[in-house]
Amino acid sequence: MSRAPFLLALLVSALPLAAQPSAPHCQSAREQDPDTGAIVQKTHLAPSAPGSADPLFVWTSDDPDSLMFAVVRNGSELRYAGCFDMTLQADGQPIPLTRLRHDKDPDSRRTVIEYVRAEIPWADAQKLATAKSITFTVCKDRLLVDEKLVCEARHVMEVAGRWRREQAGKR
Repeated sequence: MSRAPFLLALLVSALPLAAQPSAPHCQSAREQDPDTGAIVQKTHLAPSAPGSADPLFVWTSDDPDSLMFAVVRNGSELRYAGCFDMTLQADGQPIPLTRLRHDKDPDSRRTVIEYVRAEIPWADAQKLATAKSITFTVCKDRLLVDEKLVCEARHVMEVAGRWRREQAGKR
């Protein structure tokens, strides 16, 4: 089953269009899809300046064997549409990503909101569970993830790992 429509809606709902209350330090966000009942665990998007590229990690119980990595950017035009080069590193170690996908928020009228996303196989995503630093590149933009998001990514992995162990115990 394709998660794209659900995840695009989830990403749009995560946009920091207005200042949101800050999350407790190191706590990722948990949601539940009202249609499927799937659990969604994700990092937070912080309000950012136009043109900035903001990373987001999303895990869902309907596809528990992977973690989605997305970069959300808002600006006056698409910046990454023709680019298929994205890398991710945890503590300097590369994390393999699947083929990139590009999306644009069709409901955004004043600002162009674009998403570049890829899946990380669960075994490779495990590097994020203990990461002290995370860096990524999109095209030629090399960015360092702030300490708060690194901590939230570890929390996503902790919660997802716990859910996976609980489900394995039920089999």
